[in-house]
Amino acid sequence: MIRKATLIFLLAVFPALVFAKGSKNQRRFVGGNIQDKIASVNEASEAEVTDLAKAAMEFSINYKELMGDDPDLASLAVAGVTAIPQSYIEGASESERKILSDKFLNIFNIFEDNSVKISVLNKISSSDLDGKNFTSTLNDFIRNGNPASSDMALVKNVIQTLGNIGDEESFKVLFKAIPDQKWELVRGDLELAFRQLLSERELLTLDLIGRGNALEIRTIFDIVAKSEGATKNFTAEIAENVLLRSIYIMGNSSSAGEDLPVLQQEALELLKDLQWTRASSTAVQYFAQAVSEFNNGQITEEAFCTVINSLPVVSPIGSIQPLSSYLASLNKQMEEKTAAPAENVVLALISALASVGDKNAFDALLGVTYYEYPDKVIAAARDALAKLKW
Repeated sequence: MIRKATLIFLLAVFPALVFAKGSKNQRRFVGGNIQDKIASVNEASEAEVTDLAKAAMEFSINYKELMGDDPDLASLAVAGVTAIPQSYIEGASESERKILSDKFLNIFNIFEDNSVKISVLNKISSSDLDGKNFTSTLNDFIRNGNPASSDMALVKNVIQTLGNIGDEESFKVLFKAIPDQKWELVRGDLELAFRQLLSERELLTLDLIGRGNALEIRTIFDIVAKSEGATKNFTAEIAENVLLRSIYIMGNSSSAGEDLPVLQQEALELLKDLQWTRASSTAVQYFAQAVSEFNNGQITEEAFCTVINSLPVVSPIGSIQPLSSYLASLNKQMEEKTAAPAENVVLALISALASVGDKNAFDALLGVTYYEYPDKVIAAARDALAKLKW
């Protein structure tokens, strides 16, 4: 009875066999066992491979429930999926492509064998098919999955496929999984897939930053900063927005974490390296917070000096007032002899103001020469005064 049903199915797949003898591979597929069917697909000519591959997929789907986890049936499914030619997919009509995509998804869902699932993932990754339903299935795999109880090769292939065909929901799902400890073993794969989806989702990335906590904005910054494919503009936009969000978090949270001031410094440093003067107002806003962080011992003297030296590069004009004001406040300390400012900080301020050469720094620089600073500091202030443009 089973053999009769199989024959009816195969005649439906190969209607030409009713009227013609058919090729050797077609006859072997129809009359042979599963191993014969696998061989006929693997050895098919260019002219017959599409029909035989589709027949192998149909047979695998139709007899999966009857044969259960039969390894030969799984091998036939792999052979069918793998053999579908790329040229056929590219030339197929929209309806044909939809049917094929649905079959791939069906096979992925009904077979437990990981080799079957991976063969489908590889085919989907390399094919420009309508994968909305497929993408949704993979999103759920990551959203609800537990890599500890899954085959690692399958997990990696799911992540890689999402990097190739993922949508906005995939972008969010991958982003959420990256810092999750249960995904630690595949964090590099998650970051790579997320990075692949970045370039077309700038607004969504900025939205994630605008809503993100300290760990989330650190995650995005690290991925973008290390991405070789990101454009200068995109990288700078990310760095500026990370800095802006970090300022907000530091100002509104008592548990921002020790890493956040470090992230702020790295973001400003990247903006300096990119010479991104569009972030001028953000950089100036950050400097005010950096002063407070330095006074509270949240950043080191060396780090604070780096911030001072970076500020004029990002904000050539906007930096003059805050740097001059801060230097004037240190001069006030010297006048009142309340506390001796850190020498390196004073030197950094003088150097930064000299690099811009704006005349509005005159009073603060001149003030240095009036007080009992070390000779090295006074000499630096006099050199800076000589560099001012009038």
